[in-house]
Amino acid sequence: MSWHSHILRSILRAIKRQTPAVRRLIRERKFDTVIFLSLFLGCLFWRKWIPHPLLMEEKDSIFPLIPAGVFVTGFVLYQGIRYFLEKRPAPLQTRRDVHNLAKVLFKIETGTTCTRVIRRIRLKSDRSVVTVDSPELIKIMTRMNCHLFTNSVHGQSYEAKLARNQEHAARNPNVIRMLGVREAERERIASLTKAEKTNIPEIQRAPWVGFSHILPISESTYHAYVWPDEEHERIEDITFSADRICPVGKEAYAFLVFTVALDGPLVRRWEVPPFGGTRLLARKNLRRERLVRAEQDLYLMVFDHLRALANLHNPGKRECRILAQSMLGTTAQVLDALGFEKLKGTSTGDDERIYETIVRFE
Repeated sequence: MSWHSHILRSILRAIKRQTPAVRRLIRERKFDTVIFLSLFLGCLFWRKWIPHPLLMEEKDSIFPLIPAGVFVTGFVLYQGIRYFLEKRPAPLQTRRDVHNLAKVLFKIETGTTCTRVIRRIRLKSDRSVVTVDSPELIKIMTRMNCHLFTNSVHGQSYEAKLARNQEHAARNPNVIRMLGVREAERERIASLTKAEKTNIPEIQRAPWVGFSHILPISESTYHAYVWPDEEHERIEDITFSADRICPVGKEAYAFLVFTVALDGPLVRRWEVPPFGGTRLLARKNLRRERLVRAEQDLYLMVFDHLRALANLHNPGKRECRILAQSMLGTTAQVLDALGFEKLKGTSTGDDERIYETIVRFE
């Protein structure tokens, strides 16, 4: 990892540690701020209608607003700096692409209410999909996770994430899946010579381009994650302990889409033909087409993963409550197009917005 990545991670971690205090101060002083603002505006604009003995000097009316202004300014600066510095995988598809994908994923049952039903899904491509239940696959998935989220508040060290992922998989071996490259690319990677391997980092030689990490959780974990008590700190991703995950055989209250990611540069490296006489515009269109197809396969894997977990944990139920988190506006648009709704007044321990939906299964 480069030195500037370490600096960015340190800045983001420092900012994140300050946010709960800033948000709490704003929340606690909300009533005071409204009162001070009313007095301030009254002194500025309605002085002639206020009896002279009740008037405050302008400097005295401004003074109480300074703390509130500092807190609000600090929060705005935090949001601006974080959005400017954070780098993480962003959805590639347009809103129209996602709406079309939703038609593949869901069918609508009409009655007293409209219910979205997840169809039985099978990947049309020849990509491999595996459950991550071996030490080697957990290491590969963790390296990909760290690589894709290096410059974000989720960019913890490899050792910390590996320990967490190992505990999750030990608690429930069905929570992580990985999406592979297509068969032609798998053969191409397998046939690399020793000389070629020395020029390609190990992480780019693994035949995997994406993963889904989905956690079945109990009602108590749901409330601790979404609606934490004032006495307890919000749950950060890196501190999401394995004992909060439902083991195999235990009924789940909800399913948390913990992490979903696609390595776009890796798709471009292996699945887009090398430049060789191809027109630039045609190659650009081909690159986007391959990336969008890979992302569609990722979403199909995610919802098939959800179906499998629901069948394991809630075999007698058709309904399923799903949680997801997002900081990026593009991810929020994808969640909205897939039928998720933002839970107002909530956020994760990493200050990510929380979204929820309820679906049925065929």
